[in-house]
Amino acid sequence: MPFQRFTRHTERQRDQIAFPIGGIGTGCISLTGNGALSEWQIANKPALDTMNRNTFTALRIADDNGEIHTRVCEGRFNGPYFRHQRSIHGKYFPHNGLGDTFGLPRFSECEFHGAYPFAKVILSDPALPIKVEITGYNPLIPLNEDDSGIPIMDLNYTIINTSDKELDVSLLAALGNPVANSGQGGLRSTYVSDENTRGLLFENIELPADHLENGQVYLHTPYQEGFHRCSWPRLGWFDPLQQTWDEFHNTGTLENIEYDDAPKNAPHVGGLGFNGKIAAGESIDFPLRVAWHFPNNAYTLGIPTEAGVDISDNADVARWATWYSKRFADVKAVAKYYHQEHERLFTQTALFRDALEQSSVDDAVLDAASSQIAVLRSPTFIYLEDGTPYGYEGSNADNGCCPGSCNHVWNYAQTTDHLFPQMMQRMHSAYYTYNCSCTDSGGMHFRIQVPNKCIPNPPKPAVDAQLGTIIHIYQLWQLTGDTEWLRGMWPALRNSITYCWKYWDQDKNGLIDGIQHNTYDIEFFGPNPLANSYYIGGLQAGAKLAAALGDDIADELAELANKAAAAMDDELFNGQWYEQHIDPDSYKKSEVPIAAPQREIPQMAENEPKWQFGTGCLSDQLVGQWLGRVSGLDDLLNSDNRRAALLSIHQHNFYQRIGDMVNCQRSYALNDESAMVLCSWPKGGRPALPFIYCDEAWTGVEYHVASHLIYEGFTDKGLDIVRGVRSRYNGEQRNPWCEYECGAYYARAMSSWGLITAHTAFNYNALEQSIKVELKQETGSSFWSCGSAWGVINWNQSTFEIKVLYGEIALRDIEGQGPGWFGWSLSNESSITNIQPLILELSSN
Repeated sequence: MPFQRFTRHTERQRDQIAFPIGGIGTGCISLTGNGALSEWQIANKPALDTMNRNTFTALRIADDNGEIHTRVCEGRFNGPYFRHQRSIHGKYFPHNGLGDTFGLPRFSECEFHGAYPFAKVILSDPALPIKVEITGYNPLIPLNEDDSGIPIMDLNYTIINTSDKELDVSLLAALGNPVANSGQGGLRSTYVSDENTRGLLFENIELPADHLENGQVYLHTPYQEGFHRCSWPRLGWFDPLQQTWDEFHNTGTLENIEYDDAPKNAPHVGGLGFNGKIAAGESIDFPLRVAWHFPNNAYTLGIPTEAGVDISDNADVARWATWYSKRFADVKAVAKYYHQEHERLFTQTALFRDALEQSSVDDAVLDAASSQIAVLRSPTFIYLEDGTPYGYEGSNADNGCCPGSCNHVWNYAQTTDHLFPQMMQRMHSAYYTYNCSCTDSGGMHFRIQVPNKCIPNPPKPAVDAQLGTIIHIYQLWQLTGDTEWLRGMWPALRNSITYCWKYWDQDKNGLIDGIQHNTYDIEFFGPNPLANSYYIGGLQAGAKLAAALGDDIADELAELANKAAAAMDDELFNGQWYEQHIDPDSYKKSEVPIAAPQREIPQMAENEPKWQFGTGCLSDQLVGQWLGRVSGLDDLLNSDNRRAALLSIHQHNFYQRIGDMVNCQRSYALNDESAMVLCSWPKGGRPALPFIYCDEAWTGVEYHVASHLIYEGFTDKGLDIVRGVRSRYNGEQRNPWCEYECGAYYARAMSSWGLITAHTAFNYNALEQSIKVELKQETGSSFWSCGSAWGVINWNQSTFEIKVLYGEIALRDIEGQGPGWFGWSLSNESSITNIQPLILELSSN
């Protein structure tokens, strides 16, 4: 199994690893850097940095001479061994001495490899005649949303005999019942077996069926040789573990214990075992699977309904059935389906991983793009009862962070659009169904506050959210060719465009100058590049959508898009970057009443609005144009200006050593770490109270600026930024598969997929059935995807190959350019499947 290009984590660089394994919208369980299972986030809510007590796997090895070794299948812990305080990122240290198994012997050597969605832990010990490889994964198949949304963790324990003797080996998987009981009793596990699998079914038999924490967990295996114990013995203090460990060590098995009752305040642990023999130099596989089924979800953040009633766990409006529970009746149905389809699911997932790994991109790019797919498998992303995708911005320790599929955050995400475009069509349909209906004016609330409910509260359109969503609609339409979907949303979408002329650009001069709420959680007063770059892209996308639907507004939108680009170049470009022109009177144009600016500290001028950036160099100044570039829109801004602005961002906002700057805000980078901050003031003029977050480093912004630099040919500078992020998330100080902003598994980080598309500028237009590429290397390979297929392209100086690995793609035209070519094109109607690749012969210059 290829892991060659992914980071090998050893020693301290595995301390913070918690690799999430689970389906899209199902929650997850994490495999830690030393091989333990943590963060059982399967009951439809976050559970960051938690340990499920009494959960471990142990391996017993015995040879013919009677020598016996028993070890927990984990690497040793690094210190500190006790840390009760919160760390700077709001996380608890996962191994804080409060568990029950920390004193058991472990392997002395451990390394972790992560090639998302696969993880591998390799354990060894000079004192032992074996090596253990733990491979964990959950199916992830782009375009196959259902098979990428199975609530299961697949672990395979490969035991390798490194000695010259035959060995008897036994593996014990111990699981503390993960179904909630809160001391109320009812915990029980039952042995279940059929012709395919055997295992323990964990439940709480006293919880009502509609209880939010009611569910099932099935610890099982298709491996038939082994044993089970439904319950640890009910003894005092440490005796249950002591008795179980001793019996397993001495005999390699456990006698079954099963109780009829389930008393209160009684911990409940069960165990599933494997037995086998390994010849010298050979190996054996022990497959272990954990499936779960928690059918009840709820919205618990306490945001009031339109009737002014607080939402609680018992409010009907806030409860729904999980989407996967409509597909699988119970946990045994999950296990049955997975077992039947296992070979196909594994093969197609490995095919995706291998295709991505062969892309000729920098290792840091591969790491960034693949790792942040994990956001979709975390509690940050869920489904509503009707299958509507619903995202938080991130995850707090035990609840969602910033609810409502906040589109000024989710607009940055490219992973979702390129790997699961049909899923994102449904999310954007929800925006236009619920958010735009909040107001007749066309203003779009940037959060769906309660599932399937529209809460004005009051409506506050965010300029980047509203305009960026239009560009995403265009991108999804291009990828899928689904014009009927577009047609159904067009009235609301059109209304959201014309809203701009009521409040943001009343004179239609191309400059957004009304007050603008935005992703920094504040209002910008006056024209600025963040708003205007989105405005250009939104108008341009809207014009193309209108033309496709025969709406006469198309010409007006196209003309205004050009005017907006010219205005941004003429009015906001200062010779090096685009800046803001602060207008204290902007608040007068707001739909939502906003008070006039007040002087808050002596350093502020009278009527100067706080939280602006003025002459600053904003990292997000071209974000709308980046989104348009990824979506296949034309660059309307002056090329020299645009490129100069990108270089200014890199020059002034990227720090090789972040500890040299002052940051009184949240710290996402420290000391000698490299990072790009949101804004700087190279020419002076920093406001007395600049916009909040300006000195922070957000990975989602770092990634989009880096990919924009790569699109423009500044690959080395883009890689500076990406390498800086990944060096921070290297497993020692932070978890590589869990990037932080306002919460863990932050959705904005999925902008990282733009690094993959930037490599070749691969763009597929399903309407025209055309492909365009701009290759930056004379030879290479890259993963690609669209709404109907995915695969790889391979090229050198004489050939260009398109290979489909999944699905089917229709083609009429291909256009490309790259080093060594004048450019080339093909016009030939064809359809490519995974049967036969398309190979073009090229002529060099």
